[in-house]
This record gives sequence, structure tokens and C-alpha cells, in this order.
Amino acid sequence: MSNRVMSKCSEVKRLLPAWLDGELAPARRDEVAKHLAACVVCRAEMAALRSDRQALVSARVPGPSSFLLTRVMAEVKRTRPARIAMPIPALRTAVAALAVVVGLGIGVLLGRGLAGSRSPSDAVWPASYTEPVVVDVYESVLGGE
Repeated sequence: MSNRVMSKCSEVKRLLPAWLDGELAPARRDEVAKHLAACVVCRAEMAALRSDRQALVSARVPGPSSFLLTRVMAEVKRTRPARIAMPIPALRTAVAALAVVVGLGIGVLLGRGLAGSRSPSDAVWPASYTEPVVVDVYESVLGGE
């Protein structure tokens, strides 16, 4: 074999994984395929590589042993942070107290808004509306009743 063939073979062997994965550019892929068609040594290398890959893909990976699994789970339980337990009755009491406080706050705010008015109708009608205007509207709508 000449040095040119040997250097070509070493280059093709280096490219075989990418060629098998379809990662080569089209021109480079065709060059490797042409070399494989002519070179028995590189074809054998490619077949061995393909066989090794298939063996790896089909190999079963063993799971952890029961001893290891037991030790890991024991460690997880040992290092798990303690939960702060809040009993349901305490939660209900807290929610009820919050509702009372919010209700009182709303009542106080509404009471302050109405404190300066003489009657509930004053709180609804703007100051520019006076009682005679309202009566006039009723009279015009109802026909003077």
C-alpha cells in the first residue's frame, strides 16, 4: 500500500463515526462512500464500528441493586427537611379572623365616606343636583303627577 492510500484510510477511519451518523457534508460523505467501495480494510473497520454501536444500543443497563436503593432512600428520608404541620382547625381560625378584619375595615371605610352626608341620597347624587330638579324630572316624565 502506498502512503497516499494509508493516509486516506486513516482519514476515512477518523470520519467513519460521523459518516455512520449522517453528519458529514454531502461532498465529504460521497468521498468516504467511494473510498469504502474500493477499500476492504476500511469496509471491515466500518462493519466493526457498526456492530459495536448496535451492541451498545441493544445492551441492557442494569438498575441499582436493592442494597443501594435501600441506602439511598434511607438517606433521603434522613435528610428530608421537617415539614411545619399546621392543623386544619388553626387554618380555619386564621382565615375566619382575616375575614372579620377585612369586613371591619370595609365597614370603617364605607362609614367614613358617608359620615359627612345628611342622608344616603346625598351620597349617591352629586351636590349639583338638588331636590327640585329631581322633582321637575319626575313631573316631566310622569306628566305632572
